[in-house]
Amino acid sequence: MRTFILATVTAIALAVPAGAIERHVSTSMTCQAVQATIRAEGAALMQHESTVAAGMTVSDRYVANEHYCLSGERVVDTTIPASDTPECRVKACTPFGGHGETCYRYQTAP
Repeated sequence: MRTFILATVTAIALAVPAGAIERHVSTSMTCQAVQATIRAEGAALMQHESTVAAGMTVSDRYVANEHYCLSGERVVDTTIPASDTPECRVKACTPFGGHGETCYRYQTAP
């Protein structure tokens, strides 16, 4: 019986990945749907065709707010294409020091 329970628990744990994020195709959604999805999920992977290199697919993580960024990252406004607009406003995480910004670490005197 103990083996059966252990096998069942293991099968369930492997079937449901922890913290899995569903991937969405932004160009098959309206901008309002893209923004609502990000808001509802907190963080979402959005996939779309590259605006720089034709035929390439871009996939990136977009967030509802800074609470979904890692330590050492900050939230920035950006745009991605949606079905109804080429520039749907969303938020993404970027490391401190990105976009020409300098991050300094301050030390206290001993």
